[in-house]
Amino acid sequence: VIKRQSNFKHTQDLAPIPTLVSAEDILAQDAIEQKTKTGGIIDVAEREKKQEDKQLSELLNQIRLEGFDDTEEPAPKVDEYEVERELYERRKEKASKFTVNSAILPDAEQAANDTGEEIYSAPPSKKKSEKPEYSDENDEFRFADDKIRFTYALNKKYKATLTSLAVGSASLVGLIALGVIPLIKEGAMLDLFNGSGRLYLIFCAIAMVIGIFSGLKIIKKGFSSLFHLKLNAASCVAFAVAVTTIQLLVLFAADSTVLTSVPLYLTAGIASLVLYNAGEMLKYKRIRLNFDFLSETKPLFAVESISGEDEAFEIGRGLLLGEPDIKASFRTLFPSRFMELSSKRFVSDELSRKLIPIVILLSVVMGIITAVIHKEILMGFGAFVAAACIGMPASAYLADNAILYMISKKLVKSGAIISGYEAMDNCSGINAVALESSEIFDTSKCNIFGIKTFSSMRVDEAILFTAAMIIEAKAPLSGVFDSVILGRRELLPPVETLAYEDKLGLSAWIYNRRVLVGNRQLLINHNVEAPTKDFEKKYLHDGRCPLYLAIEGKIAAMFIVSYEGNTELSAPIRAIEKNGVTLLVKTADANITEELICSALRLVPSSTKVLNAVSGDIFGELKKEIKPSADAHILHDGSAYSMLTALYAVFSLGSFKNITMIMQTVGAAIG
Repeated sequence: VIKRQSNFKHTQDLAPIPTLVSAEDILAQDAIEQKTKTGGIIDVAEREKKQEDKQLSELLNQIRLEGFDDTEEPAPKVDEYEVERELYERRKEKASKFTVNSAILPDAEQAANDTGEEIYSAPPSKKKSEKPEYSDENDEFRFADDKIRFTYALNKKYKATLTSLAVGSASLVGLIALGVIPLIKEGAMLDLFNGSGRLYLIFCAIAMVIGIFSGLKIIKKGFSSLFHLKLNAASCVAFAVAVTTIQLLVLFAADSTVLTSVPLYLTAGIASLVLYNAGEMLKYKRIRLNFDFLSETKPLFAVESISGEDEAFEIGRGLLLGEPDIKASFRTLFPSRFMELSSKRFVSDELSRKLIPIVILLSVVMGIITAVIHKEILMGFGAFVAAACIGMPASAYLADNAILYMISKKLVKSGAIISGYEAMDNCSGINAVALESSEIFDTSKCNIFGIKTFSSMRVDEAILFTAAMIIEAKAPLSGVFDSVILGRRELLPPVETLAYEDKLGLSAWIYNRRVLVGNRQLLINHNVEAPTKDFEKKYLHDGRCPLYLAIEGKIAAMFIVSYEGNTELSAPIRAIEKNGVTLLVKTADANITEELICSALRLVPSSTKVLNAVSGDIFGELKKEIKPSADAHILHDGSAYSMLTALYAVFSLGSFKNITMIMQTVGAAIG
């Protein structure tokens, strides 16, 4: 190995760290330079030999048969998306024509005779009634090659929601216009409609019916929930639309003196429908945004709890966690239950279950009181409708989806997505997050200030031995050692039986020699004569640390190094620590302590813990596992920043949830 001068400056009597390159690289570079200097001079004998070989080749290949030419036409360029779409259509067509021949199974014909039906293919009448391929019941992202179908179904739902929102909004605008007319001038309604109050009502009814048809699916969902007593946000819409429609029908048969009060209540009913549709639009927009991220991000990582009870207990040992729920990032091949988790849980549903019975009860009381005071049933019913429409948390579903869309839009830029409030529930019991020390520290900014060798140790050999162990352990200093060898890891000696000794350092075998890389105490524990603390002290300033190398029981070198924290992690770590979450750090570097981590990232010492060697080994083995699938609660691109930012967003959802519930409850009470 040939050494080149490094850019790193030495400290006091330390030697600067050289950059190591292989001898073969130097010789090859020198040969290229020599060839450049003598360029243009061609060896005549070599040129004549090439000419003879060419003539001999032409002589041997005189006979050529058509179709056996060596030339090939270039492969045509195709649109990958278009090819996938055509393949999907062909598969779909084959699947639709597929039937199983009853002759394949000898008992099939007898079974069919016994039941009087075909057991493998349904009659034509039944096939026609089957749900289409893109029905609501078949909208889950099921496997990796399902991207085209799922995207099609998702876009179809999004466009249908936009259409419903547009039609409903037009109906709402019409009702608002009809409601404003009587307020402009007394008798203006009768003048505009030739004195016919019933004609005015008909126009209101037409606008109302258009609005109802624009959200018919939502109304059906709401009535189904009401019927099964499983109240949700759609139940609010269904109830508001129902009572306003009943009021319209009642007023059709009423005296004309009450006709001027109609449109205001109808507007409230359709407004709740439009607000719900706006929430649906934002929901599908968020899901499309998240799906684009997960389908384009390779590799994909999921934030999950460490599932093994024994493993979780060992990793969380000493934290007094009770039942530890430790989150960590694991690589996954497929995000399961994506659509279900993205659409399953909303705060507005929980709020509606609590408020709907109360609002209905209070509205009934208000209607009775009004009817008794004014001795007018229709006026009492109008008061009931007004109270019910105003008291229902109609905007809660829109608020839910607006918050989730806003958070998702920011998270995608950070390299992560969350499913929604299901992710918040999944993280409700979290009490620790586990990370690697190489993720906490910026490996590109760690530094080596110099080296001091002992026992006639060669500098290049000391660097290679140390680099081999540091890089194999994936320690924070691996980046700077990798730059010293210019990324040529084939120069490194093979490392065998690498082990981390708790708070001491690394030990391994290289070329059948025992090698130690760690702190001063590691050398003492292995009976290696170590420098005095006073000798160390003169090099340790400005946050610098010593790193020793010992070979075969003798100290070989001392490196003076420094560590740079990944400062972009400071804010999300502090945010999750405020929610009672402890940061657990796995390390293979004795210099990485709780004090160094807290100093580098400006964290609270009580919320940070470095894992011991046993716990670190368990965590390291778990991290190597690639999961075939993982629930799509929290997905990210693998970086520590994206993971921590996603966890911070999940905790933020809890605050937004409380704010939404308080505001909607206050609004209902005021109404």
